[in-house]
Amino acid sequence: MNQTQKKEKSFILEHAWQHFALYEKNASLQKSSANRMQVWVLMLGGLAAFLAVLRSQLLSGANPVLVADGIPDRLLHYAIIIFPIATTVLAAIFNRFKPGSKWTPLRNAAERIKSEIFRYRTLRSYDAKTGDEQPGSDKNLEGAIIDINDRLMKTDVNQTALRPYKGEIPPSTYGVAEDSDVFSQLTPAQYLTVRLDDQLTFYKKKTESLEKKLKFFHALIYIFGGLGTFLAAVGLEIWVAVTTSFAGIYTTLLEYKQIENNLMIYNQAASSLSNLKTWWLALPEEKKKEEQVRTLVDGVEKILHSEQSRWIGNMEAVLEKLRVERTSEESAGA
Repeated sequence: MNQTQKKEKSFILEHAWQHFALYEKNASLQKSSANRMQVWVLMLGGLAAFLAVLRSQLLSGANPVLVADGIPDRLLHYAIIIFPIATTVLAAIFNRFKPGSKWTPLRNAAERIKSEIFRYRTLRSYDAKTGDEQPGSDKNLEGAIIDINDRLMKTDVNQTALRPYKGEIPPSTYGVAEDSDVFSQLTPAQYLTVRLDDQLTFYKKKTESLEKKLKFFHALIYIFGGLGTFLAAVGLEIWVAVTTSFAGIYTTLLEYKQIENNLMIYNQAASSLSNLKTWWLALPEEKKKEEQVRTLVDGVEKILHSEQSRWIGNMEAVLEKLRVERTSEESAGA
């Protein structure tokens, strides 16, 4: 390879990493915004129900704790009015600016570009002289980036301004210590380490975290459900609406975060990657030729693409369900 070819390959690869970093950063920003708004919408609704019951209880009885129309009572009264209004406003902002439906295509675009980068770096030694349409060629990587960009701009992302990325390449979120030179060509053994093994490690950590979250959310749902039953049994039925509200909040969060579905998807993807790794390691060294390397790379990238597609499909379905529910609630409230 001459010096000109090296420069060209470095340029197109750096260009791909820049796009990955841009989409990864903006996906994280949109995700954080969507999650904050979702939590606030749910919690404000629950707090409004809690304060309404609390005020009613504090004003009732022969010796009420609150004095009607006193300052504490007025503050509670205003909070009970403001919280539902704030909930409606936040829900309207969420539905209008759609941070939830922006971060999923951004994350998908980032992952697709990362996939093309790994194909390019692993297969470039085979495809440098075989044609422009091969995964390891400059032309193919260029075409893939253009296609991903075009598809992304046909989503809700075209209604937002992407924040420029000005950090190091690759971004710290890439996080594979063994892959110190992200512009270098990868051998099959290196690909196995920095791509397949790295994803297996990611899935292992995520499934452990998701299992803990799943147990935590289910525990909260059962606790509030049991508390509601207890309150009804001791004659405090008025508080059952509050416990039911908070049980519903955590049920919605559990569904929104897709914890159960992601746990299943990640376990299945990890199993498929592990099987592919077993196949590769069982191959005799003399059979680990170009055809088998392509099979390895195609297999890994297809598994990861399938996992990503299922995750996006589930998230889009949940976001649409929440949008419809909120629209119905707003119509009923009107």
